[in-house]
Amino acid sequence: GFLIEAEDRLAERLGLAENEAPTIARDAMEPTHTALMEVYQFLIANTDFSFVTAPSDEPCCHNAIQLIDEDGTHYPIPYDFDQAGLLDKPDAVPAPGLGIRSVTKRRFRGFCREPQYLESAVATITAQRETIDGLMAELPDLRNRTRRKAGRLIEKFWEVLESPRQLQRELVERCR
Repeated sequence: GFLIEAEDRLAERLGLAENEAPTIARDAMEPTHTALMEVYQFLIANTDFSFVTAPSDEPCCHNAIQLIDEDGTHYPIPYDFDQAGLLDKPDAVPAPGLGIRSVTKRRFRGFCREPQYLESAVATITAQRETIDGLMAELPDLRNRTRRKAGRLIEKFWEVLESPRQLQRELVERCR
């Protein structure tokens, strides 16, 4: 199953506007929000997205929309997580060109920016650890094997965040 909210309703609810630009400059995006979305994508092991471009002549972006405020600041909103390692669908593949063979192997696709934005994103997600860890237990129809695999993937995420060395290697040094 899936849940979807119409883009116009989401924009209205957030007090933002829809944006139809074909590309977005990295420095036009709100850095705190963008860093949080990038770390979230890393959490679920999703590489199938772009916050700055879309394929062919579609509006920006790939598996994300960009909402904009009155000052021209963009807010990426990701969707379509079917290639995420957390789901680990049999037909899922990582984004090409990343040097990984499985969607369960994470690759940070976030942008390089001032450290405080990544630190804020990590702190925000870490503050939700108990809730995130508990989500798998709350899904009644999830098979035990799937629950264990997803739990291991999430546990590996926490290991990266808890280790300054791994955090540096996996997120800071792999930013683009």
